[in-house]
Amino acid sequence: MKNRTLIIIASVLLAFTVVIVLVVSFVLLTGSSSTESPGDDQLIPTTGLFPSGFDTTETSTLSTAEGELVVNDFVHNGETVADPVNPGNYVLAGDVGYCLADGTCPHGADSERYSISYDDQKQFFTVILLKEPLNESRLAAETFLIERLGISREELCLLNSYVGIPYWVNDRFADGTVGFSACPQSVRLP
Repeated sequence: MKNRTLIIIASVLLAFTVVIVLVVSFVLLTGSSSTESPGDDQLIPTTGLFPSGFDTTETSTLSTAEGELVVNDFVHNGETVADPVNPGNYVLAGDVGYCLADGTCPHGADSERYSISYDDQKQFFTVILLKEPLNESRLAAETFLIERLGISREELCLLNSYVGIPYWVNDRFADGTVGFSACPQSVRLP
């Protein structure tokens, strides 16, 4: 019974990973949607969100379409974890979507509203919104990234990224990237 449960869980997680990879691939190949973005009155404050002892003194550089962007070293901050199955991938928030044979389930910062991962080779962020209301989840994920990377809300638009919603959370928005709220190509969320 225990092995059967593990096989079912592993199958579901594998299916989830395949869906995410397909969605990200589709978005990268076809572009993104465009609608208006929310007003400043809907933004979440970005102060006081670092965990105690969070060190932001080290920096790194990300390549963007507009050049280089200097950010806090979010990979070696003691909170981000390497994905043990996918070298070069990191989990900033949420979990990797599976547990290891020893029973440990690698995860970054605690979050039930969103999951954020990073592919170091492509310098690409994947943000998955996991809970309604979607706009609140997106703003919380944005605030998390702003704090961890040490960038502005406008600089989020420079990141190579995908912001998506699984169909089981909301099938209306599950067909492509919704973008970050302050960006010109973002989708307005409920």
